[in-house]
Amino acid sequence: MKLSRKIEETSMTVVPLHPAPPTKTQGVPRAGLVAGLDIGSTKISCMIGSVNRKGRGGEPELHIKGFGTTASRGIHAGAVANLADAERAIRVAVDTAERMAGVAVSDIYVGISGGRPKSMRFSGSARLHASTVQQGDIDRVVAQALMTAQVGTRTILHLSPLRFVLDGVPTDVAPIGMHGQQLSIDVSLLTIETPFLQNLSEAIDKAHLSVAGYVPAAHASGLGCLAEDEQTLGTVLIEMGSAVTSIGVFKHGKLVHADVVPLGGQHITHDIARVLCTSVPHAERLKTLYGGLLAFGKDEHDLISVSRIGEQGIDSLHQIARSHLTAIVRPRMEEILELVGEKIQNAGAPATTCRRAVLSGGAAALPGLRELSRSVLGLETRIAHVAQGLRLPDMLRQPSSIVSIGLLAYALDPAAQLVMPVQAQAAIERQQLGYMRRVGRWLADSF
Repeated sequence: MKLSRKIEETSMTVVPLHPAPPTKTQGVPRAGLVAGLDIGSTKISCMIGSVNRKGRGGEPELHIKGFGTTASRGIHAGAVANLADAERAIRVAVDTAERMAGVAVSDIYVGISGGRPKSMRFSGSARLHASTVQQGDIDRVVAQALMTAQVGTRTILHLSPLRFVLDGVPTDVAPIGMHGQQLSIDVSLLTIETPFLQNLSEAIDKAHLSVAGYVPAAHASGLGCLAEDEQTLGTVLIEMGSAVTSIGVFKHGKLVHADVVPLGGQHITHDIARVLCTSVPHAERLKTLYGGLLAFGKDEHDLISVSRIGEQGIDSLHQIARSHLTAIVRPRMEEILELVGEKIQNAGAPATTCRRAVLSGGAAALPGLRELSRSVLGLETRIAHVAQGLRLPDMLRQPSSIVSIGLLAYALDPAAQLVMPVQAQAAIERQQLGYMRRVGRWLADSF
């Protein structure tokens, strides 16, 4: 779904052990509000938009109504570390957006970067009971594909169809009503740590909001910046956040793999603070204003003033060459990209056949990152940007706002999901109960 080029700026408590089955895809809103909440490691952002249609049956237009952001208090590496602080931060971000939009929201799509997402792919095949494909046949091949799924105590976040094959003919949509004899399916299963989701759900619930859906940060970022051909032909989206770098592999118009690297721009800032003995805020300022990844001859003579932590007066300042700052920033960024490369290789065919990478997130603004990524990953690389022609304020045109924009794009056209068949649900529940029994026996034997 493409965002309209006419975007206007205006003033369980306990989650069950077994995963909740994904619900059927919601339709595109005909009219009304959509809202996205991006829970990052350094900031929490809320964006509210209104959806209208041009004429009967026309594509929906999205108008940005309000935007709010605040520091991620109570959040560490994308996960809730302090429930009360996280609830207050969420309230501040949502309230700011609501005041700007002049409306109140209740249902919201939530972008997440924590919880250590894990992608798995499964295949199933079955002969049709009748001459045409029925919903029961879809359920049987999905159940067949998931019979070997080992999810442990993790929660299933998304169950998505990657490809159907009817008598050797592949299709991206369920071939219900078509004639055939043998039906096969490839499915993608994305799981996440259950305690992470429980704590996040608790904080959002205490803020009196209902979650319309959870969206991995890399998925939302891809929807906010990838061209249609990039999503179809195959692209690795690398969302470089503050504490976590999220990886999303897009192919055939779908997210086919997701993973994370537990490093981000915050680690570069801390490296600068430690090496130069300066404060973290000053280190962040140095990284933003002078940080880079490419060395130039003039950098040896280009001096930067650095404030020493804990000292006062003229003795608190000393000067370093800009090349010294580059020598601090580059090794950490190389490490992040090398770990991303390992994740891509471990993902197998869905990722290794991609020849293109797109870098988004706040850390993607570092000069020279595109060239360094090409060298380390061996992929044609570009830096993400908001789609051309969108009328947005400058503060929303930064790479760090792409996840919020992508959440609204997701709200316009939620990713197609499969309903968990009863047979598959029962099999996974039995497997999880068996896992807990084995853990209980191990604890009893050990202590």
